[in-house]
Amino acid sequence: AIMETDGTAILGERRNQTYVQERAEEWAPCIEAGVHQLSSLILSELCKTKALSATWTKDRNQLTLSMKSSLKDMAYCWKFTLERLSDMLLQTHFVTPLLVQLHNLSTKNQNLIGELHKKQHQL
Repeated sequence: AIMETDGTAILGERRNQTYVQERAEEWAPCIEAGVHQLSSLILSELCKTKALSATWTKDRNQLTLSMKSSLKDMAYCWKFTLERLSDMLLQTHFVTPLLVQLHNLSTKNQNLIGELHKKQHQL
Protein backbone atom coordinates (compact mmCIF):
# COMPACT_ATOMS: atom_id res chain seq x y z
CA ALA A 1 0.00 0.00 0.00
CA ILE A 2 1.16 3.51 -0.77
CA MET A 3 -0.59 6.72 0.27
CA GLU A 4 0.21 10.31 -0.65
CA THR A 5 -1.41 13.60 0.32
CA ASP A 6 -1.27 17.11 -1.03
CA GLY A 7 -2.98 18.47 2.07
CA THR A 8 -6.42 18.58 0.46
CA ALA A 9 -6.94 14.91 -0.40
CA ILE A 10 -5.41 11.49 0.18
CA LEU A 11 -4.56 9.34 -2.80
CA GLY A 12 -3.57 5.72 -2.51
CA GLU A 13 -2.92 2.41 -4.18
CA ARG A 14 -3.09 -1.02 -2.59
CA ARG A 15 -1.83 -4.11 -4.39
CA ASN A 16 -1.60 -7.73 -3.37
CA GLN A 17 1.34 -10.13 -3.50
CA THR A 18 0.43 -11.45 -6.96
CA TYR A 19 0.38 -7.96 -8.44
CA VAL A 20 3.78 -7.09 -6.97
CA GLN A 21 5.29 -10.33 -8.28
CA GLU A 22 3.83 -9.81 -11.78
CA ARG A 23 5.04 -6.20 -11.94
CA ALA A 24 8.46 -7.25 -10.66
CA GLU A 25 8.78 -9.75 -13.49
CA GLU A 26 7.55 -7.20 -16.03
CA TRP A 27 9.35 -4.06 -14.85
CA ALA A 28 12.38 -5.43 -13.04
CA PRO A 29 13.50 -8.76 -14.44
CA CYS A 30 16.92 -8.11 -12.92
CA ILE A 31 15.51 -8.53 -9.40
CA GLU A 32 15.14 -11.99 -7.93
CA ALA A 33 13.67 -11.75 -4.45
CA GLY A 34 10.54 -12.34 -2.46
CA VAL A 35 7.62 -9.93 -2.42
CA HIS A 36 8.60 -8.42 0.94
CA GLN A 37 12.15 -7.72 -0.24
CA LEU A 38 10.85 -6.29 -3.55
CA SER A 39 8.39 -4.00 -1.78
CA SER A 40 11.02 -2.77 0.66
CA LEU A 41 13.53 -2.17 -2.12
CA ILE A 42 11.11 -0.27 -4.34
CA LEU A 43 9.68 1.88 -1.55
CA SER A 44 13.14 2.74 -0.23
CA GLU A 45 14.19 3.69 -3.77
CA LEU A 46 11.01 5.75 -4.13
CA CYS A 47 12.04 7.84 -1.13
CA LYS A 48 15.53 8.64 -2.39
CA THR A 49 15.39 8.52 -6.18
CA LYS A 50 15.73 11.64 -8.26
CA ALA A 51 14.15 9.98 -11.29
CA LEU A 52 10.58 10.27 -10.05
CA SER A 53 7.88 11.87 -12.14
CA ALA A 54 4.30 12.61 -11.12
CA THR A 55 1.34 13.20 -13.42
CA TRP A 56 -2.11 14.31 -12.33
CA THR A 57 -5.13 13.06 -14.31
CA LYS A 58 -8.93 12.89 -13.98
CA ASP A 59 -9.29 16.40 -12.49
CA ARG A 60 -6.65 15.70 -9.82
CA ASN A 61 -8.42 12.53 -8.69
CA GLN A 62 -5.63 10.28 -9.94
CA LEU A 63 -1.87 10.58 -9.57
CA THR A 64 0.59 8.46 -11.52
CA LEU A 65 4.08 8.14 -10.06
CA SER A 66 6.79 6.75 -12.34
CA MET A 67 10.10 5.82 -10.82
CA LYS A 68 13.07 4.91 -12.96
CA SER A 69 16.24 3.64 -11.41
CA SER A 70 18.79 0.89 -11.69
CA LEU A 71 19.96 -1.97 -9.58
CA LYS A 72 23.38 -3.44 -10.26
CA ASP A 73 23.49 -1.61 -13.62
CA MET A 74 20.11 -3.05 -14.67
CA ALA A 75 17.46 -0.42 -15.39
CA TYR A 76 13.92 -0.82 -14.13
CA CYS A 77 10.76 1.23 -13.87
CA TRP A 78 7.91 1.06 -11.37
CA LYS A 79 4.59 2.84 -11.81
CA PHE A 80 2.06 3.60 -9.11
CA THR A 81 -1.45 4.79 -9.96
CA LEU A 82 -2.93 6.44 -6.90
CA GLU A 83 -6.68 7.07 -6.81
CA ARG A 84 -8.35 9.65 -4.57
CA LEU A 85 -9.50 8.00 -1.35
CA SER A 86 -12.50 9.01 0.75
CA ASP A 87 -12.54 12.33 2.53
CA MET A 88 -13.19 10.42 5.78
CA LEU A 89 -9.67 8.95 5.47
CA LEU A 90 -8.26 12.45 5.07
CA GLN A 91 -10.12 13.56 8.18
CA THR A 92 -9.14 10.49 10.20
CA HIS A 93 -5.45 10.34 9.26
CA PHE A 94 -4.57 13.96 8.59
CA VAL A 95 -7.03 16.60 9.82
CA THR A 96 -8.00 15.14 13.22
CA PRO A 97 -4.39 14.43 14.36
CA LEU A 98 -3.42 17.93 13.23
CA LEU A 99 -6.27 19.47 15.23
CA VAL A 100 -5.31 17.42 18.30
CA GLN A 101 -1.73 18.68 18.03
CA LEU A 102 -2.91 22.28 17.63
CA HIS A 103 -5.17 21.97 20.68
CA ASN A 104 -2.30 20.50 22.71
CA LEU A 105 0.04 23.32 21.67
CA SER A 106 -2.61 25.91 22.46
CA THR A 107 -3.07 24.44 25.94
CA LYS A 108 0.70 24.46 26.53
CA ASN A 109 0.87 28.05 25.31
CA GLN A 110 -1.89 29.13 27.71
CA ASN A 111 -0.11 27.40 30.61
CA LEU A 112 3.17 29.12 29.75
CA ILE A 113 1.45 32.50 29.52
CA GLY A 114 -0.07 31.88 32.97
CA GLU A 115 3.34 31.01 34.42
CA LEU A 116 4.85 34.09 32.78
CA HIS A 117 2.22 36.34 34.39
CA LYS A 118 2.91 34.74 37.79
CA LYS A 119 6.67 35.33 37.41
CA GLN A 120 6.09 38.93 36.31
CA HIS A 121 3.85 39.50 39.32
CA GLN A 122 6.52 38.01 41.64
CA LEU A 123 9.17 40.32 40.22
